This record gives sequence, structure tokens and C-alpha cells, in this order.
Amino acid sequence: MSTAKWFPRFGDIPGIDYAPPTPTNRSSLPGHNARPTVSHFEFDGRRRESLSWPSKDGTTSQSPASQHQSAIVGKGSSPSDLLRNLSEVLELPGVLSDYHFAIQGCAGALWGGRRDHPGVLAAVERLSWLNIRLLETQPNFFWDGDDKKTWPAVAAFGYLIRLYSREGHLREALDVATRAVRFNQLQSDRDSLQQRLAVIEAEESK
Repeated sequence: MSTAKWFPRFGDIPGIDYAPPTPTNRSSLPGHNARPTVSHFEFDGRRRESLSWPSKDGTTSQSPASQHQSAIVGKGSSPSDLLRNLSEVLELPGVLSDYHFAIQGCAGALWGGRRDHPGVLAAVERLSWLNIRLLETQPNFFWDGDDKKTWPAVAAFGYLIRLYSREGHLREALDVATRAVRFNQLQSDRDSLQQRLAVIEAEESK
């Protein structure tokens, strides 16, 4: 992006209706009141900005949200640890991509452990919708305006399509796939779901 847009916490992003996955004491978190220094530079004929955040060693390009996630979550974390860490990350200053990757990383870790902890699927569903709402309310946060719009793969769409399809909720799955297509993703899933629903509706009309 050409502008380094940051927020004091995830809940301050316009259009986001959000409650932390677990209760969090924001004032106890390192860097909760940090503010970045904004630097300007020219690149490819465009005026751009970069952020420098205070750190114990001086400054860093990592926001408090990014630092907190990378410092705590690792392989083998329990579902409760993952959700607690995500709650803390989302209460810290950061940029849109920090929050996106934190939510996606937590949902992915929970999804990966679903066989051992089936109860996490409800959390995966909530986090997936949260990430989709972020993308839909801030659709340009990965796009710098130079070329045709492209977005990275957003795992949330796939998680929800698999969850809803497995439970037979094909219309809900199609809604998710239709949203994904707006971001140039999962068109084959959308087409397949449309065909399946058309067959079902034809059978029901007989």
C-alpha cells in the first residue's frame, strides 16, 4: 500500500463489530499505547509511508501486535493459548495486515487441531467471518493501486465452505464462495456449489 495505515486496536477499524475471543486486560500488554513514527519516501514515482515502532532496542518495523504474536505463539499451543494470544494481539496497535495474519494464523492452527479438539470448529467459524468482514470493509489493504487488483489467498473462505458443505448447508457455503469470487478466489467452488444446488432444487420441484 502507499499509505501505512495503523490502528490503536483491531476494534477501532471502521465497520468492524468485534468482541475479544477471551477477556483481555489491555493496559497490561506491552506496547498497548505505542505510536509509530511515520516516514515518507518516493518509490516508483509514488509517495509512500513507512512506520517505525518503539522497541527495547530502539525502533522496529514490527508493530506491537506483530511482535506479540511472533513472540508467544508457536507449535503445540493449546486452543485456549491460541485464542488468548489472539485476543491480546487484537488489542494492540498494528496495521491491517498484522490483524489479518493473526486471525488467519489462529484459525489455521485451530483448524489443524480439529480432530483432537472438535470443539474448536465454532471458534474457527467465528474467526473466519471476522477475517472476511475485515477484508470486505477494508478491501484495499493488500493492494497498492499500481496494477490490477490482486489479493492473497484467504483461508477463511475455504474453512467456511468446508464446514457448511460438510453439514449440508449448501446455500450458506455458496454465500461464502460468492464472497470469495469477489476477491478472485475459489470460483470453481462457487460453480460446483451452484450446480449441486441446481440439481437439488430440480429434484425438489418434481
